[in-house]
Amino acid sequence: MPTKNIKKIEVNENNIEEVLIEFKSDFEKRYIKASKSFYSKNIASFDDMVKAQSFVKKNKIEDNTILVISNSNKVMVMHGIYKNRDEALNSIEELSDTIKRNNPFIQKIFRTQESFKKNNLKFKIKNTSKSELTL
Repeated sequence: MPTKNIKKIEVNENNIEEVLIEFKSDFEKRYIKASKSFYSKNIASFDDMVKAQSFVKKNKIEDNTILVISNSNKVMVMHGIYKNRDEALNSIEELSDTIKRNNPFIQKIFRTQESFKKNNLKFKIKNTSKSELTL
């Protein structure tokens, strides 16, 4: 019986992004890889992932949204990728009145990219078995 070549990867700070990021959508991939000078808007935050996912689904904004765990363990609903501040600010006007009640605000995208890499990946590691980390 032929043997399989199994490569064991040591997960550390330097390679964690490559090993663990499995993008859930094309938007999530574009968001994480977007220029650090770009902007996004925070349209809501929740105490848990299930509530955040429900909000996104209810408002039919799955195609342009990423959920990011903040340093305070809130789940931020980030929407859109904008090349400049004015474009991001103008996009707030296009939101539904329901979403506008949450007082959405814009911020540089690098802040949530960093939070995603730091906190979402920790969450994923915590919920990943050791065998899944061995390739």
